Amino acid sequence: MKCRYRFPVRSQTKVLIKHPIKLNDFIFEFQTSKDNIINELWVTFPCDKKHWPSIVSMKNKDIKAHICIHEPRYGELTNIIRFIESMLSFYGFQSVDLSNRLIEWIPENDSEKKSLKLDSFKSEPYFNINNLPIINFSLIVQSLYSYPEAYHIEPSLAFFRRGLYSIKYDRFIEAIYNFYFYLESVYGNGQTKNYKLKKEFAKHNDLVRAIENARDNFDLSKHPLSKIIHSRFDSIYRGKNANDIIDNIVDLRGFLHHHSNKRPGIWHPEDKLNFCCDAFFLMDVVHPLAYKKVNKFVFSEETKKLFEKEFGGKRY
Repeated sequence: MKCRYRFPVRSQTKVLIKHPIKLNDFIFEFQTSKDNIINELWVTFPCDKKHWPSIVSMKNKDIKAHICIHEPRYGELTNIIRFIESMLSFYGFQSVDLSNRLIEWIPENDSEKKSLKLDSFKSEPYFNINNLPIINFSLIVQSLYSYPEAYHIEPSLAFFRRGLYSIKYDRFIEAIYNFYFYLESVYGNGQTKNYKLKKEFAKHNDLVRAIENARDNFDLSKHPLSKIIHSRFDSIYRGKNANDIIDNIVDLRGFLHHHSNKRPGIWHPEDKLNFCCDAFFLMDVVHPLAYKKVNKFVFSEETKKLFEKEFGGKRY
């Protein structure tokens, strides 16, 4: 039995020759679009029987069967793909989308074909657009009308916006940086030294309360990485006072600000798992602070007057 991963690729890498490339027992194949741009990466390798997919019948009347999917050698392969991304970056190769992977099992004889219960499985982020709340159009209007009063807060809000975007695409280190820069911009009072920033942050009661609320209400039990996230949360944030958490936030940013291959256990820029908890925690801290600041202008008397003048006070 062979197993094959198929990953979408984002690139501007144009090649005219396609040929399988063998590395150890992996076979790498770069697929291209009609314009000869690399747009997919296939990786094929031998698959032990213990890693074949299985389907188990369930007695539960609501669930007929349980599909058990193994992802053999995924961790090992991730390291090689990171290497490929970096080495080919000189030639327009941008990224391999690991989150949208198709797994195929390819039987090599009739016996394996008969034993195989499932021949492929697609893994991709799921988002149900039907769950989105409907936003009152008046909020859109008043947000725009707040520009004369609020344009000066846009630079700090840009960090918040970029942090949310980074979270959405699992770029947790980038998210940490962006949320941290929001805090530094709004609460840092121009300080750059870590010990001075810690003191400045601790002076602001609204920031301290936001940290305490995030600590007391942190819950990502439904997130796919919930076990990893809550394990780190328990060791770093749970039961800690606001000053200790401020120290950790500032020190974490300092740790991520430097890199040396000579340092044991140094962080990797593509390492998602070790920093996802901190990114989500910082989002929970920054979100209510930024939202309160924005609403101060969106619902100001001047903005309300502009809205009533144009729409007669009618809400949409």
